[in-house]
Amino acid sequence: RRRRRVTGPAERRRRAGGGACNGGAGAGWFNGNVTGVVGGKDGPGVGMGTATYKVDAGATNTVAAPASFSVSGDSAGHTVVYSGADAVGNASGNSSQTVRIDGTPPPAAALSGTRAGPTQGSVTLNWTQAADATSGVASFDVYKINIAGSGTPCPAAGYTLVVSGLGAGTTSYVTNVGNNAWACLYVVTSDNATNTTNSNIVKVQGK
Repeated sequence: RRRRRVTGPAERRRRAGGGACNGGAGAGWFNGNVTGVVGGKDGPGVGMGTATYKVDAGATNTVAAPASFSVSGDSAGHTVVYSGADAVGNASGNSSQTVRIDGTPPPAAALSGTRAGPTQGSVTLNWTQAADATSGVASFDVYKINIAGSGTPCPAAGYTLVVSGLGAGTTSYVTNVGNNAWACLYVVTSDNATNTTNSNIVKVQGK
């Protein structure tokens, strides 16, 4: 699981602290539970004593520093309030961090394909995409595999990436499968928390 480290100021000089979330920055989206650590640095002082934290509307907890806690559940607005104190009770002021979690894959795109496009072998893919309720749709990738003919079933695996990172508002894409050739294609929807969902597979003949 990812970890967040929050370092708070301590002692009379109240040094500023830095932070990291699950080994990195706390901004952005996470796609699972976030484990946090409240700690601090007391420099040449007497050393850290306690860490205090509160997650959302939960209880305020004060324990020996460093303190670990967990944030869970899909939400764009989890709030962690935290502070630290040194070994003789000099405390920092409260700081806060917003934690955003989306562990739910986006809805699948509804895909169709037509034998159309600017060149021989072209096919045009069109899809509709329902909204992702939490982090939002981020991008689309297109995959394909050529098959022997119209009577060949689309396989479950073996597809190759045609294009990646199409923008969230994209609803169509033209690719080439070969003149009169047949191919199976599908689209992968990614949300902003890197969850993914595959569309239905379509079988299309090239122009």
